[in-house]
Amino acid sequence: MKTLTFIPEGKHYRVKELDLLCSLPILKPVVTIENYSCGCRHSAHPNIDKTGSVAGMKKCGFWSKEDITYKQGSVIYNITKISCSGLLDELCFAIEQESYNCGILIDGTLIYHFE
Repeated sequence: MKTLTFIPEGKHYRVKELDLLCSLPILKPVVTIENYSCGCRHSAHPNIDKTGSVAGMKKCGFWSKEDITYKQGSVIYNITKISCSGLLDELCFAIEQESYNCGILIDGTLIYHFE
C-alpha cells in the first residue's frame, strides 16, 4: 500500500512524501495533479501539447492507430495507454480506477492510500 499526504499550504498542498507543492487531484475525465514545484502536470496517460500532432504520434509508431485520445485544456491525452513514472502518476491512475481510499484530517490534510 502506498500513501501520499497532501498538507494545506496557502492555496495549494505540500505532498509530504515528495516535498512538492501541488494541487489536489483534479477530477476531470483525465485525472491530473499540477506540480507547482516543477511546473508540470502529472497523469497516468502519455500526452502531448495541444499544438502537437496525434496523427504524427501514430504515424511514427509512438501511439497505435486504434488508440483513443482526449483533449483536456491545453493537453491531448492518449487514454488507451497507461504510463506512470512516479507516485503522483500512480495516484492519478488509482483515482481513475477508483482503487484508492482518502481520509481527511481536521486541519484539511488529505491522506491517499492506493496500490
